[in-house]
Amino acid sequence: MDHIVYQQLLDLHKIGLFQVDNDNIIVSVNDAFCKLSDYKREFLIGKVSTDFLVREADIPIMDAEVERRLLGKSTTVKLWFVKADGNEYLSQASAVPYTLENGEVGGSYILIQDVTKFNHDAWEVEQMYKNLPGMIFSANSNWETHYLINAKKICGYEDLDLLTNNVNWKDIIFEADRQRVLNKSLTVPDYPEHSAIGYRILTKDGAIKWVTEHKTRHPNGEIAGMVYEDSGSAEKAKVFEDNIAGIFKASDKAFIEANHAFAELFGYEKCEIIDAPTDIIFFTSEERDACFMKCVEQQVLESYPIRLRKKDDSEVWVSLNAKLLPGMQLQGTMIDITSQVASEKLSEERRLTNQHIILRAQEEERLRISRDIHDSVGQMLIGIRLLFEEKISNMEPVMKAEFLEIDQYLDQTIKESRIIINKLGIALTGNNTLKSACTELLDKSKSFYKGKIHFSWTGNESLVSVNQAMHVFRIFQEVVTNVFKFAEAANLKVTVDNTKDFILIIKDDGIGYDQTMKTYGFGLQNIKERTEAIEGQITINSRLGKGTEVKLIISAK
Repeated sequence: MDHIVYQQLLDLHKIGLFQVDNDNIIVSVNDAFCKLSDYKREFLIGKVSTDFLVREADIPIMDAEVERRLLGKSTTVKLWFVKADGNEYLSQASAVPYTLENGEVGGSYILIQDVTKFNHDAWEVEQMYKNLPGMIFSANSNWETHYLINAKKICGYEDLDLLTNNVNWKDIIFEADRQRVLNKSLTVPDYPEHSAIGYRILTKDGAIKWVTEHKTRHPNGEIAGMVYEDSGSAEKAKVFEDNIAGIFKASDKAFIEANHAFAELFGYEKCEIIDAPTDIIFFTSEERDACFMKCVEQQVLESYPIRLRKKDDSEVWVSLNAKLLPGMQLQGTMIDITSQVASEKLSEERRLTNQHIILRAQEEERLRISRDIHDSVGQMLIGIRLLFEEKISNMEPVMKAEFLEIDQYLDQTIKESRIIINKLGIALTGNNTLKSACTELLDKSKSFYKGKIHFSWTGNESLVSVNQAMHVFRIFQEVVTNVFKFAEAANLKVTVDNTKDFILIIKDDGIGYDQTMKTYGFGLQNIKERTEAIEGQITINSRLGKGTEVKLIISAK
């Protein structure tokens, strides 16, 4: 090509361009490069470029680039060039090697652009971003990061870790918040609207940090925004971890999160609790399901006492406060109340012991009164009866008839005294069990009750405590005494089923009474109070002319 035409073509380029051979000797330059370097074309032609164009410190970089170009490879590098007046400028040099007719590399064309200002602007932008309180990012809908700065400040990872997808931001989000954040991301509206969301992340060193994310979705689907640390996150984390109450969040299957106090409550390390099955703090799966269903039914539990299992299989009593969250999850606190429960249990045991002592004293006093009535009033009544019968036996028939009415009253008084003696004279003391006491009472009643008595007992006597047995016997005694005195029954049937729950049924075929009209007398009130004392259930069914049935149930614990 004609040299003048060739030069004219070079000068048409607005970007600095010069040609060198394999020894870095300048063969040709264009006007743009002359203007950029402040050298005249005549001076530049024939000179070795590295002798004056490149800053001395960058000559090794240029030499390395030349070696690459001799292999036929294009190169791009940033170098500091020197102008004719000695001032330096940062240039981006892009070199394209060319080949001769024999196929060998003959030299290179080098494009030169002054990027000093551009580089300074980019540096300023970078510094500005670094001074921002958060992490700037750009990513696609698959969470693959395209641009990132300040990652280390927020999550502890290097920017390069996320830019190379060695770490995906989606995996940094705390597991308990991840699905919520993912769902929110799918609803980010189109540009220029934006969304903000707060959530927790797990930093590189394993700490939990609260962050707030502002982002927007551009029309091309790219998501850009900033993530910065929530100013209160350290405070929240401290409150969470330093709380003396055990704080937790769980599904019906596993624990999602917990603080150290919660783990220590059950003898575990925190790392052993997170993601562990909830079964580990319950003695049985049935107890776990019952607790979870109670939360589901009530939505909120307050100060609910429950027995749980520690790591060493010992029991711990806690006060549970919990709330049901969307997705069938529970969040709440647990406080150790084992010592309180033990104290209450001891107080209850002392109360029952004192109550038992009082009941035994009452039983013994009943026996004493029964003996006193039998030995004094009872014997006196019998003596009066014998004397009265002797006196009226010698009376004239007319006078005798007048005294027979008195004889009937006397006979009824003796009968009543026997009932009272019988009622007071049987007690659950010594070896006398509930069954034997009931049997004794019914046997003694045959001396004054003319109807038939049917008595059956199924099962053992261990299902009721001594305290319960005393109350049950007095209820039994009250009911059958009422039958003897008022029912006018031909048959009395007593059955006890003591195989699972304790069930006592007393049934007669007497005159009955109208329950809509009958109010509680002293006897029935006594029955009610004793039933409540043993946490039993009693039902009384009666109809005029159809008899009465009394049913007492004490559920097995």
